[in-house]
Amino acid sequence: MFILMALFIPAVSADTCSFCEFINISNITRGVTDHWLLTNRSADDAHPQYILVSGTRGFTGKQSLGGFNLTDLLDPIAAQDAATKNYVDLVNTSQTAFTSTAISTANSSMKNYVDAANSSMVLNVSLNYASKVNGKVPTAELGSGSASATTYLRGDQTWATPSSATTTFSYYTLPFMALTNSPADSVTNYMGFLPKAPVTVASTSKMTVPRDGVVERVEIYDYSGTAGTAETYGYYIMKNNAEELWINNLTVATSERVFSNSTIRLSVAAGDYLEIKRKHPAWVTNPLTNIVGGYVFINTTVTSTAAGYTLPVQAISSSPTDAQTVYFGNLPKAPVTAAATSKVYIPKTGTITRAEIYCYSTTAGTDEAWSLYVRKNNAADTLIQTVNTAASERIFRNNAMGLPVTAGDYIEIKGVQPTWVTNPTVTIYGGYLFIE
Repeated sequence: MFILMALFIPAVSADTCSFCEFINISNITRGVTDHWLLTNRSADDAHPQYILVSGTRGFTGKQSLGGFNLTDLLDPIAAQDAATKNYVDLVNTSQTAFTSTAISTANSSMKNYVDAANSSMVLNVSLNYASKVNGKVPTAELGSGSASATTYLRGDQTWATPSSATTTFSYYTLPFMALTNSPADSVTNYMGFLPKAPVTVASTSKMTVPRDGVVERVEIYDYSGTAGTAETYGYYIMKNNAEELWINNLTVATSERVFSNSTIRLSVAAGDYLEIKRKHPAWVTNPLTNIVGGYVFINTTVTSTAAGYTLPVQAISSSPTDAQTVYFGNLPKAPVTAAATSKVYIPKTGTITRAEIYCYSTTAGTDEAWSLYVRKNNAADTLIQTVNTAASERIFRNNAMGLPVTAGDYIEIKGVQPTWVTNPTVTIYGGYLFIE
C-alpha cells in the first residue's frame, strides 16, 4: 500500500522567501567554498584574517616565506621598495665604475686645492711675519725662554744655553823632524817625532795617533845647504808600516824644497802610528847639510768637554847613565840632570789626558824598570808609564793621565833610570802631551 503525501507550498515570490533560498537545489547539492558567495559580506570585507589581492590591506606583523623565493618582482622605485638581485647587480657595477673615476677626479681636485691653499698660506704667513719686524720673525714667537747671543733654539721650541760637553774637537797636528844629514843616492829614508837624522829602517821613527780622525794635510819644509841638482825627489806618509800615500814630488835645484798635499784623506785611529818616508833619486850633484821639519794635520769629529791640543816633547841622542834622574822638554838637546831648565809652558787651561813618548836606542840594553813622569811646575810628578823591556823600541804611554793644568804652568818630562846590567846607547825621545 502506498501513501501519497502532498507538500503544500505557499505561492510566494523567491525574492521574499528566505526559505526558498534554503531549499534552492544548488545549495542542496554542494557546500559554499567561495568566500565571495557568502551572504552578509560587506563592501569592505569584514574578514581581516585574509589579505586582499588588490594590495589594499597591509600585513600587521613579520612574514616568513618558509624558505621559498619571492619571484616575479619588479625593480624598486620608491625608497622602501624591495630590491631585486638584478637591480643590486646593476647598481654595484655602476657604482664601481663611478667610484674609480670619482676618486681619481677627487684626488686631483683635492691635491690642487690643498696645494693652492698651502701656497697661499705660506705666502700669507711670510707676508705677515715680514711685515712684523723688518722682515724678521720675533724671537719670542719662535720659542720660549730668552734668546741671546749665547743661546740656541732647541727642537722643542725652547731657547737654551749650549752645554760645555758639546764643544767639538775639530783638529790637531803631529810635528815631525829630521836633523842634519846628507842624502845619499837611491836611498829610502824614514823620519817622525824623534830628533835624529833620517834612518833607512822603517818603524823606528813612529808618531802615534792620539785620536781617531782623517789626515787631511801634510806640510814639509826641506832645506839643504848645498842644493844639489834637479832630479825628482819625493815624500810619502806611511800608516802602520803598511799603507802608503804619496805627498808630493819636486824636480828643482834649489836649497829650499816645500812638499805639500792638502788632499791626503788618510783615515787613522787612536793607536795607529805614522812615519814620513822620503825616496831619493840618483843625483848628479847630491844635496848637502839637509834638515827637515813639518807637520801632519788631522781632522776629527770627536766631541769632548773641551777643545784639545798637543804639546810636542823631544830629546836628542844620549847614552843613559845608571841610577840617574834626567829632564827634557821641547828643546832640541839631550836630557839634562837639572830640573826646571827644559820647560814647556801651558798655553791654555785644561787637563793632560794622554802622554805618548817614543824612545829608541841603537843598543837596546837590558830590561830593568825605566819610568817616565810628567813633572808640573817642578813640584808634582804624575807617572806616564814604567817599562820593563830589552827592546830598542820603548813606548811610554798613558791614556788616562787626568792631570789638571792652568795657562802659565810649565811641565817637563822626568826620567828615572835604573841600574842596567847592559845600558842602552844612542837613545832618542820624541812624543807629545795631549791636553783637553
